[in-house]
Amino acid sequence: MENSKKVFRIFTAVFLGLVLLTGLVLGTIAIIRNIRAVMVYKGVYLYRGEANYLSATYKKDFMSTLAKSGIKCTDDDEFWQSDAGGGKTYGQVLQENTEKYLKSVLIGNYLFDRNSRLTKDDKDAIKKSIEEVLAYRADGNKSRFNEIGATMGFDFRDFKRAAKLLYKAEKAQQVIFGYDGASLSSGNFMSECDEYFVNNYSCVSLLIIRTDGKYVTDSDTGRPDFKEYTDEERAEALKDIADVRTYINNGQINTDAFNWYVEKYPTDPVNDAYGYYFSAYSAYSKNFASQGARNVVQSAISMDIGEYAECELDIGTCFIYKRELEPRAYANTALSRFFEDFYSTATPYVYQKSVDTYLPYVKVKKKYDPSAVIYQKFNYELTISFN
Repeated sequence: MENSKKVFRIFTAVFLGLVLLTGLVLGTIAIIRNIRAVMVYKGVYLYRGEANYLSATYKKDFMSTLAKSGIKCTDDDEFWQSDAGGGKTYGQVLQENTEKYLKSVLIGNYLFDRNSRLTKDDKDAIKKSIEEVLAYRADGNKSRFNEIGATMGFDFRDFKRAAKLLYKAEKAQQVIFGYDGASLSSGNFMSECDEYFVNNYSCVSLLIIRTDGKYVTDSDTGRPDFKEYTDEERAEALKDIADVRTYINNGQINTDAFNWYVEKYPTDPVNDAYGYYFSAYSAYSKNFASQGARNVVQSAISMDIGEYAECELDIGTCFIYKRELEPRAYANTALSRFFEDFYSTATPYVYQKSVDTYLPYVKVKKKYDPSAVIYQKFNYELTISFN
């Protein structure tokens, strides 16, 4: 019995010693990581070399976005000190956006780690993308890679770590919300979907008065058949266009009168009853716009509720009335034609809103220099893609 107690005391002492040693080691590692990091968020660390790779790459994307919007930008002091509007210079906007981007990458990694882990396929995808950059941008030579990266403040080791951070940040959205936003349709994110719907969709009634003819149902086949107007029918259509235009311009139109004309010139029973739902991001809206009605979609999105507008079409004239949104119309099966890609387009919006709530809690260390990105060379040679 005495021997057993002695063995137990020895085992306990060794076990506790190992636990304390492990805790001490892990605590030391965490301290070292924290000291080296330029940003930290809940156990996710961003070091200087990784930050330099990410900021240099973001700077290239930032300048490309400006160029696409018609702003002539050059990577020099004169441009970065020029007025960007809102009391800020382009350099200040770049600094703010870069810091937000770096924080978003950290948060994306935290969200990924909280909900998943890298699989073998994920690790293979990261490795393959890294090897492709090394092979095609640096001739497969790490020394050559480091020469290029040195001008931007990173080396191959930094690049590999940054690549992993980028992959997890890009993957986090899918991990949380599923492929094409499948999890959003479960009802667990109803309030977020409602917010996206209200902020990104417009409902309008469309009165399309053709001047070339109309579709009638063929009595034999039951299919719609296009019939050209007679002279009398065309004259009546033109008169109705003039009348509606006058009513709108004089403020004499109302919903009842507008709907009376819609019934006279119907397009589709569902559309005429519930209205058309347009968004700058939906496939339905883009397809509708591509059929010669781009100005209709643009007007519908930009109008205020209760307003009327007029757009000319190749086939006639379209009058628009901006209606109130039907609550949760995106879940109405009768309106599914407008919302086939609703959850997939809502996902980036909902994800970014989630990320934004965490942004203030990312710790930015004193060693992080927000102005460094202005003088840093932008990265166009060593960018990575995981497609």
